[in-house]
Amino acid sequence: MLAYLHPLLGAVAALLAVYVGMQGLYGRMRRADAPERRGAHRRLAPIAGLLVWGAAVGGVLSVAWMRDDLDVAGSAHFWAGSAVAAAMAVGALSSSLRPGSRTQPWHGGLGAVTMLAAVLTLMMGLGLLP
Repeated sequence: MLAYLHPLLGAVAALLAVYVGMQGLYGRMRRADAPERRGAHRRLAPIAGLLVWGAAVGGVLSVAWMRDDLDVAGSAHFWAGSAVAAAMAVGALSSSLRPGSRTQPWHGGLGAVTMLAAVLTLMMGLGLLP
């Protein structure tokens, strides 16, 4: 049962990250609901970031404690998950800068790449299930 905690948390984190990213992208469009989408992005992004980081730490711990057949840093899944966690941290830092700064154009691009990387990480992790 405990062996499936990381995969479950990772799946929830990846899906929430994609949802949050889509809210941010829709919030940039000229839509009637753009302000609500930006608000949802602003509210849920910290939760998604914490879940991603929790999944990353949980993955390392689960491999160290329960998977003798795997190296902690020996898979593309580990490196992709680490990149997603780092990108979420950079995105959080860039959003804390003043609105209208130079970070705004690349914040959305970073978010789009992070969404794709989160899905890719999730798919790579499926092959590692116990």
